[in-house]
Amino acid sequence: MRYTTNDITALIIAGGQGKRLGGRNKGLLQLNHQTFVALLLKKLAKQSRTQIISANNDLEDYQQYGVPVIKDITDDYQGPLSGIISCKDFINTPLVLTIPCDSPLIPDNLSQRLLDAYNSETNTTLCVVDDGSQLQNLFMLFDAALLDDMTGYFQSGQRKVYGWIKQHSFKAVDFSDCPNNFINVNDENSLQSILDMVNAQ
Repeated sequence: MRYTTNDITALIIAGGQGKRLGGRNKGLLQLNHQTFVALLLKKLAKQSRTQIISANNDLEDYQQYGVPVIKDITDDYQGPLSGIISCKDFINTPLVLTIPCDSPLIPDNLSQRLLDAYNSETNTTLCVVDDGSQLQNLFMLFDAALLDDMTGYFQSGQRKVYGWIKQHSFKAVDFSDCPNNFINVNDENSLQSILDMVNAQ
């Protein structure tokens, strides 16, 4: 079966604590007077059928965007896998695309390029962005049926996203032509880098 972007639920992962940013909610940081999550949703509306936000704080702020906002079923901020599996019952498409909320510059063709790779490999159920220097583990397109497997991995005590990825026959998809689109904001320096880069354009 050949899938299209209409078969994708895009899941924005925004459930972290933002410790290196003084506890600021990274999805609600602003770029050109728009929050990161607003910028992502605008792009993802053209790249997927539905969108979901995984968040643990500032839920009312996220709910204003008119898409489901799902809180982790676990406590104590146990990482992105917790956010993903917490959304399992709200996903009704064959494919899931995950995106971290702190990378607001995603390519306009992110879904399509991952989908082309997914459709071209009959045995692949998981595609991951490779920016030319490293895998970007939270930029994944995968078969929604793998959510049960991810849940079992998490319940066994595992928390590493790459640890789960490498258990599967995954395809690294080359995005080395646009590595800056995957810059993520981890601290004040990386936030300033993104602001400077956008302002220079």
